[in-house]
Amino acid sequence: MKAGDLVKVRRGFFMGGSMGIIVSERQSASNQKQFSVRLIGNVPTALKRKSSIVLYGTGRLDLIKSSDDRGQ
Repeated sequence: MKAGDLVKVRRGFFMGGSMGIIVSERQSASNQKQFSVRLIGNVPTALKRKSSIVLYGTGRLDLIKSSDDRGQ
């Protein structure tokens, strides 16, 4: 996964099933990849007031469409 990919949040009580676009990628202190995701669609009200960007680990995201596939 990389910036620009369309993803779906796999699990979670609050935002499970939400879709989003990866904005950036970084590594945590334990050397695991984490992604900043801009949620799209039905975003919870608490996040609408903020930037709608949430940090997720790789285990919570499913890739729907890669940014390389666009335009084909």
